[in-house]
Formats: sequence, structure tokens, C-alpha cells
Amino acid sequence: MVGAARTTRDLHNPDQSGLKSRPRPETSTPHRKVTEVTDTPPPTVAPQTEPATRPVWWKSKAPASPKLSKAVMATVVGTVMLLLLALIGDVTHQILLTPPFAASAVIIAGSPALPPAQPRSVIGGQLASAVLGLLVYALFGASIWTAAIAGGVSLGVMIVLRVVHAPAAALAALVVAQHPEPVHALVLVVAASVLLVLFGVIAARLRVGANYPAYWW
Repeated sequence: MVGAARTTRDLHNPDQSGLKSRPRPETSTPHRKVTEVTDTPPPTVAPQTEPATRPVWWKSKAPASPKLSKAVMATVVGTVMLLLLALIGDVTHQILLTPPFAASAVIIAGSPALPPAQPRSVIGGQLASAVLGLLVYALFGASIWTAAIAGGVSLGVMIVLRVVHAPAAALAALVVAQHPEPVHALVLVVAASVLLVLFGVIAARLRVGANYPAYWW
């Protein structure tokens, strides 16, 4: 009886019968195909270059023409400036010293955004060149050679002072050649330079000319 009961219990509980369970078969997973990664960069495609064209000699790289109204306003402003300069030259009896200021008027009216047209360059360049011309005349006298030297040296002085203004170099040469009375010459230089700057500012405020100045100092 005991043996029969044990046998029946072993049948219901196979783990207690001392029999080991069979191990489950391992499922084999298929091997994944690994692609090799190489560091070789993709082939580059050479950019397509446009065929070289021959330059056309009649086409200019200069800026485009401004509007007609802008050209007319610049002409009016420049003409009024020149008339004022002629008046100053007639009053001070230094009419031969006014041509450099006429060039300054054209720069202010025609290219008001450029550095040579700004008040610092107009007033500072003309005044520095006039003083240099007076010094050259006092030291070496008046001649065509000393006038040329004064005009050339004035360029270096203006570069150092950061007041480059091309018409001022001509003023230095004219001061040596004309050798005016120093006080009258300096009064003319300061008055003409300040007048040109003020007229450019007034024209800009009245919207007759372009925006001016870009900077004062």
C-alpha cells in the first residue's frame, strides 16, 4: 500500500521523484549579416565651371547713374557753394585761393558719404595744408619747386592727422606760390571750410541734398 501510494504521488509530482527534467533545447538564432563600415568618403563631384567669357570693353564697373532728381539737387547745391566761395574770395581779395574750395564743394555735394567729404577732413585738411604752405614759404621762399614740395608733404601730414582731403594739397601749393598775408589766408581757409560744411548740413536738413554728414569728428 505504501509503495502504491508513493508511486501515485511520484506520478503527480515528477520533480519529487528524483527524476531530472530534460533540458530544453536551445533555439538557434540566425546570424545577422554585418556590413563592413569603411571610412572611404563618397566620391565628390567636381563643380561645373562656367565657360570663361571675354570681357566686354564698353561695359563699365562704375556705379549706376543716380536718379535725375538727385543729380539736379547736387548740381544746385554745388553751384550755390561756388557762388558763396566767389563772394568770400572777392571780399578777402584772395580769389586765387578759392579753387581748392571749389573742389571741396563738389566733393560735399556729389559724394557726401565719402570720408574726404566729412567735416573733419574738409576743415582739418584745408587748415593743416594752409599752415604747412605758410611754413614752407617762410623757410624756403616761393618757387615752383617749393610749391610742389608743399603739396606733396601736405598729403603725408593729412594721412597722419586722418584728415585726407585731396583739394587741400592744391591749397598748400597755392599758398606757397601766392604767398598771401598769413592772417588773411587763414581767415579765408577757416571761413570757406566752415561755410561749405554748414551749407551741406543745411541742404541735408531741408532734404535738398543727401544725408550729410556721416560723422563730425
